[in-house]
Amino acid sequence: MRYVPPRRESEIFKNISELYLGSNFISTLDLSQNKKLKYINVKSNPLSSLDLRKHKNLVELEASDAALKTLKLPVRSKKLK
Repeated sequence: MRYVPPRRESEIFKNISELYLGSNFISTLDLSQNKKLKYINVKSNPLSSLDLRKHKNLVELEASDAALKTLKLPVRSKKLK
């Protein structure tokens, strides 16, 4: 039997391109390891800040009804809606 050490969730989901977390009561979210994200949905969450500066592939962000006070977006995103 071979031992496989546990991996953090951020390593497991590192290559995802879409993330839908609407209406989940999320108050903090670290997406710094998920740089391939193109679509992010965090609507209707008590999320106060979101830093997406390293997400150059980001195309769409849905954050309506979120409690965002701080939103940091990439300088050169391709087609951010």
